[in-house]
Amino acid sequence: MKLYVYCDSTKTNKDGCIPVMLIVKNNKGRFLINTGLTTKEKFTGREFPKSEKNRTAKTSALGRYLLKVEEICLLNSELDNNKLKEKINSEVFSKGSVKGKTLAHYIRQYANSMINRGTSEVYLRTAHRVMSFDDSATFESVDRNWLENYKSHYNKTLKTNTISIDLRNIRTVFNRAIDDEITIKYPFRKFKIASERVIIRNLDAKQIAQFRDCKVSSWLEIYRDLFMLDFYLCGVNAVDLLMCKGLTNGRFVGKRAKTGATMDLPVEKEAMDIINKYKGESYLLSPMDNRSDYRSFERIWNDNLKKIGKEEKVKDKVGKLRKIIYHPLFGKDFQMTTYVARYSFASIAASIGIDRETIALCLSHSWADVTDHYINYDRSRVDKAVRAVIDHVGSLKNEGQ
Repeated sequence: MKLYVYCDSTKTNKDGCIPVMLIVKNNKGRFLINTGLTTKEKFTGREFPKSEKNRTAKTSALGRYLLKVEEICLLNSELDNNKLKEKINSEVFSKGSVKGKTLAHYIRQYANSMINRGTSEVYLRTAHRVMSFDDSATFESVDRNWLENYKSHYNKTLKTNTISIDLRNIRTVFNRAIDDEITIKYPFRKFKIASERVIIRNLDAKQIAQFRDCKVSSWLEIYRDLFMLDFYLCGVNAVDLLMCKGLTNGRFVGKRAKTGATMDLPVEKEAMDIINKYKGESYLLSPMDNRSDYRSFERIWNDNLKKIGKEEKVKDKVGKLRKIIYHPLFGKDFQMTTYVARYSFASIAASIGIDRETIALCLSHSWADVTDHYINYDRSRVDKAVRAVIDHVGSLKNEGQ
């Protein structure tokens, strides 16, 4: 058994200090132990550099740790390295045991640390599926075969991309656990996470005009109109539109909930007409006035977008002509959701010759060669692009039902 002192300069603390680690190497492998000591200057050997404040006290503490770790290793040579590390952490550094904590536990813990609620919920769903598949899985029991079996288990019930999201979430939690020195295992080294190309659901300009002009029952108007508002605002995400409290100097300004990217969009007359029609009290739009969570309305909105089209009255179970069957404008296989507004805006913009950089700005995406300075001071490109897309769709009249 060999014991080394290692200064991990890749994990410098916020105050610029370097963690001092111990490397334990034996015939079963090697593992790292965090001593809790830090240094301003990287060193080798068993003594802190002369430049280090409290050098004598730190060197003395390090010496005690080394002696105790060596003693535990010699007296417990029958233990595997995971249990040996746990014993050292518990007896030398008074760190709590992680025994009994499952992989699902750590995924939930990671989810609860998220600021973004949507991202947190994605991780919580992963934790639930991990529990359903193997409620006793731990960092130590998960290997490549486990990952392959997880993928095979859910292949029949979940889409490939959903499984891939789970596996990427598990990988992220493993990486976090390695950083936190909870485990040294990493089963993803030779494991490839598959994914499918997402089918882009977009409408062309003619179809957008059809949807805009489609005659519907009065109660469905709000869902059609808000979709068009979403489109006129470059397809902003539902959370950003519904949670908006108001315009800023006549513009739609804010930060994307998903990425934190800045949004600064023109509100053209077509959009303002819809905002005025459904103007809210506490929020920009009235559907949020009696809600604290946008998701409830988003679900209703998406469900009812699928009803926009031809309405047919048929007899109900008692023979009265009062049941309505909805025939979606673009067929039952087309999944009409708020996301279609975003995809459609980008596709139509590209079809009329608007360059990719400008489209990226409209969508509040980052672009490799577009600097923050450029984004802040050349909003005229976005304004012109939005007007051009709206005018192109607006030129297509009488295409609705």
